[in-house]
Amino acid sequence: LKAFSRQGMKLSKYRQRFPTDFDPALEKSNHLETVRRTHEEECAEEVKHIVLNNDADLTKVEQTVIHHRFGLGADEAAAPLTLEQVGQIIGVTKERVRQIQNKALEKVRLFLEENTSGPSEPPAEDEYPISAN
Repeated sequence: LKAFSRQGMKLSKYRQRFPTDFDPALEKSNHLETVRRTHEEECAEEVKHIVLNNDADLTKVEQTVIHHRFGLGADEAAAPLTLEQVGQIIGVTKERVRQIQNKALEKVRLFLEENTSGPSEPPAEDEYPISAN
């Protein structure tokens, strides 16, 4: 009983010296995760816009495959279909659906590379002539 009392006193003194209150400033920040998630959502929306507007010049079959595989189109609640399910819809094997999907995604990737601005280059010297004073 004496040992128990001593242990209680030690614990009480320890808690007085080192209080454990909640301090939001000490919590791990999720800012980077939020920024990453926001960036991913913006990129996904941009790709969705490209596919829905057919900016990448996809064929009808490629559009059908992408719409079904990624659940795009009129019914947003529809779950993405498997390669086999899409193959049954368009009448080809799942391997052929995979090939069509990869070709379509390559077209979208190329469109993005061609139409996104990379790091800005410094202006040419003759763009800003130096006036003599």
